Amino acid sequence: MAKEGEACSSVHLAGNSLAEVVLREADGHLSAPLQGTARCAQNRARLVQALYTRLDRLTEPAPATA
Repeated sequence: MAKEGEACSSVHLAGNSLAEVVLREADGHLSAPLQGTARCAQNRARLVQALYTRLDRLTEPAPATA
């Protein structure tokens, strides 16, 4: 049976892994050159929105387990 601290640290590690994936993905998208078009601006706005959505998931408290 896992101790309370161990459960917290595994959740923390999972959050760190997700954060690393999100940052790597964002870095790949943001490294594309700007084109100065409405489509490019919309894609950047979608990326920012997705990043904030994922950030919200990282900062939510972990669900209680039975």
